[in-house]
Amino acid sequence: MRVSRQGGTVAKMMRCRACGLVMEESRIGDLCPACGLKRTVFEEYDDKISDRRRKLMELYIHPITLHFPQAFTVAIPLLLVVELAVGETLAVELQATARTLALLLPFTVVGALATGLFDGQLRFKTLKTPYLQRKLILGAILLALSGALLFVVHQFDFDEIGRPTTIGLALACLLVQVLLGKIGGRLLMSKVRG
Repeated sequence: MRVSRQGGTVAKMMRCRACGLVMEESRIGDLCPACGLKRTVFEEYDDKISDRRRKLMELYIHPITLHFPQAFTVAIPLLLVVELAVGETLAVELQATARTLALLLPFTVVGALATGLFDGQLRFKTLKTPYLQRKLILGAILLALSGALLFVVHQFDFDEIGRPTTIGLALACLLVQVLLGKIGGRLLMSKVRG
């Protein structure tokens, strides 16, 4: 056990030599929960991250908030395609839902951007790394696309112009989110600075 700066004891941290997963020794079962290798692949790990910082990181605020814009950008075109195959009453409801999601989408993007800034600063102590800079640029593009989507959905009916434009903008939002996810996946593979 190591002692925290506040004087309390902190659990011994272990790292899987195979995949790099870091976790408390008491939480390791017979297998590494990430890669499935036997417990024997774990080695003691000197965790240089402060207790407060570790607790904040373990809230996973950014990974949770970024799922909202992802879900919305998938749901909007899906609702508009399903709406074509159902009766008029349900079609009106599906269109209203798509409009509501388009209204909320920019706010969820702002939330994901804000938590991303917090998370980047918390994990890497800077926002000036090449990957984080790319994520900021892509986040700004996503915010602009979500604003354009909101404008189109509330200015045009879902006709021959409004429907394809809405679906196209939603798919463009989704593409940007895929690019953001790829960078985020690479960042997960990096070690957190002490």
